[in-house]
Amino acid sequence: IEKVTRSTPHTYIHDKICEIKKLLNAKPTEVFDFNLIQLDSMPDDDKLTKLLGSYHIKIYKRTISDPGYDNIDEPEIYLFHGTNMLNWPNIITAGLKIFPQGTNGSMFGRGLYFAKDMCKSQNYCTAYYNWKAVGVFGVKLGKTFKASAACECPNGYDSVSAYARKGLLNYDEYVIYSTNRCSLKYMLIL
Repeated sequence: IEKVTRSTPHTYIHDKICEIKKLLNAKPTEVFDFNLIQLDSMPDDDKLTKLLGSYHIKIYKRTISDPGYDNIDEPEIYLFHGTNMLNWPNIITAGLKIFPQGTNGSMFGRGLYFAKDMCKSQNYCTAYYNWKAVGVFGVKLGKTFKASAACECPNGYDSVSAYARKGLLNYDEYVIYSTNRCSLKYMLIL
């Protein structure tokens, strides 16, 4: 994860944004005013959203899957993931990585954290030059443990699902513990 400070040169940030544009071929599949906040498991990309709020979003569709993802024969759900804008070039080219405990997201142990609500994922995004991005990932949860409190993933489970509850979480969260259980499908530039 790249750290950016006030002293980070603007040219570096600009170069990273140019790198993202280049990786995405700088052509969104569609650009339009779009109502988007929550995703559900959808068999078809035309049903990408549930209506809840209005945003102007550029949608970039990724046409390849991450290594090992297609080899898992399980149902896929679409979920959001947010991060610092400068992390996206590495995510686009190499996929998400699980970092050491305490980097980000540790309520349910070392894993990759996703949300059904874009609002939750946007909390982890940092904007540069009015660019802010959220990823839409295909996620294969496998055998999921339904958590009612902060916990590590128990042995024998592939993921943790934690649902919004007063005092624990404001939004539903999903955590996987293997990088081959997710693949970037869309990138939303807000």
